[in-house]
Amino acid sequence: MKKKGIGYESYRDIIDDNCYFVDKTMLIEDVIRKEGKVTLLSRPRRFGKTLALSMLRTFFECGWELDGKKINAAHYYEGKKIMQAGPPVNPTNPAIILELKVRKKFNEMAEGIKEAIKQIKDMKYEEGILEEGYVGVKAYGICFCKKTAL
Repeated sequence: MKKKGIGYESYRDIIDDNCYFVDKTMLIEDVIRKEGKVTLLSRPRRFGKTLALSMLRTFFECGWELDGKKINAAHYYEGKKIMQAGPPVNPTNPAIILELKVRKKFNEMAEGIKEAIKQIKDMKYEEGILEEGYVGVKAYGICFCKKTAL
């Protein structure tokens, strides 16, 4: 029997615990195809911003199990709309870099985004990911102020 996913912030937990989920996975295709430097997730309070970021993270994340096996996130998207989107949306090839910053004032958020993007370039995150065999790397700087994200 499916549970109500009240209080869940992790996409993986919602799927693993067999909770009801409104399929918003096409957000992933929007992020990939728009190829913008900045993506604004403007939603009202308690409208799923954290869950949306968790869903994106699960789709693009590269990780390893304790026994050394590579984690394959594809099963989290079985039967979801994103798997019907066709290439180039494929959870085994592309990678996404999210650098998050926080500012205390709204007028400082644009500077936070610039700082995040600069950090991605300076730390050469993309080069490391490409060396691991990933393609289609997208890098995004995201800045939060209170309940707003840019």
